[in-house]
Amino acid sequence: FSPLVGFSVQQYSPDSSLDDLGLGIFGQATFIVDDRLDVTIGARLDHEMKEAVLDNYLVPALSTPATFTGDRSYTNVSPQVAVGYRIRPDVMAYGSVSQGYKAGGWNPASPPSAEGYDQETAWHVEGGVKGAFADGKISASGAVFHISWADMQLNVPNPLVAGQYYIAPCATWDGEGDCPGGPMGRDLRSDKSPYTGGRGCFAGYAVT
Repeated sequence: FSPLVGFSVQQYSPDSSLDDLGLGIFGQATFIVDDRLDVTIGARLDHEMKEAVLDNYLVPALSTPATFTGDRSYTNVSPQVAVGYRIRPDVMAYGSVSQGYKAGGWNPASPPSAEGYDQETAWHVEGGVKGAFADGKISASGAVFHISWADMQLNVPNPLVAGQYYIAPCATWDGEGDCPGGPMGRDLRSDKSPYTGGRGCFAGYAVT
């Protein structure tokens, strides 16, 4: 009920319709160079089409409705390269470089001029060593990594509507750390006998 006009008024801000269509293709191959060295190469192709219709209006229609329409498409190829080298049959060193990707899109609700957001990418670089000792009863591993994001999609509060959030890109985000294991982690033991292991992790991040 609005005391200004003397009857009930409903505001739709916005009435959102989002239509997304995506296609992803991934391929990966591992080349066994010799009994010590193998190389893995992969790539993922992503293509997404996103449409939005955002209507702002009152019921009953006391003002002219406002409509925002948007149509965008996003295409990206994310590569991956990993190398594994067996220092000994039960000790392996590895390194990998890969790209992560998330398409942009439309916010169902946001401040004016923030209806759309860009795609997000991240580069991940990692290297480490893992091995089994004492006839496979002790397993140990260690790794270092660095991740660099561009246009990270963050959920931030809408300053115009309490309790409402929308996606807005952050400029860059860098993170690095030291952790056991990694994406090329493998069980180097030839059997399933009991073993002893430990885990720990350190990670640090910076936003600029």
